[in-house]
Amino acid sequence: MRLEVSTESVAGVADPVRRAAAALAAVSLPGSPPVADLAAGDAIAALLSVAGESLAACSADLRSVAVLVEVAAQDYRRVEARLSHPGSPTVPRPSAETHP
Repeated sequence: MRLEVSTESVAGVADPVRRAAAALAAVSLPGSPPVADLAAGDAIAALLSVAGESLAACSADLRSVAVLVEVAAQDYRRVEARLSHPGSPTVPRPSAETHP
């Protein structure tokens, strides 16, 4: 299987991934409904808490993926530049300060 990827297609993925992360972060879970059974109420509260933590973790993971996609796009640009100008010196990699 051969997969061809352009710099533009890679670079174009970061923003939608970042928007998905923001959408997940904005999800508002309902509070625990009043339940006569104390144990059932505790279980619902625990499940809602875990669901909220999972949404926050997924949102953070998506933001990390967006950063990785941006780094990949920069790498593609460097490789494309090098291939289009074979005799030119290698473009230096960005520093850690550029990509936290």
